[in-house]
Amino acid sequence: MKLLKLSKFPVEVIMENEINEVYSIISRNFEVEASAELTIESLVLLLGARIRELLDNNLEKLVSIMYRIDLNQAKVDRIFENI
Repeated sequence: MKLLKLSKFPVEVIMENEINEVYSIISRNFEVEASAELTIESLVLLLGARIRELLDNNLEKLVSIMYRIDLNQAKVDRIFENI
């Protein structure tokens, strides 16, 4: 199993299958498609762009997704305080 080192993120090492699992969750819930190379950095950029789009155009859908994937309410509140 291939290990990937991460420089910008708090997690030091992530297994390739975990990246694929994260992508699966993201693509299912946020309706996005990844580029050919899956890295944690590309997933962050992809998810960030989709969240920005939902913030700008469909906040209700974003909130629905956040509840569906069971995000911690306190963390969500902090995020929205900083927008």
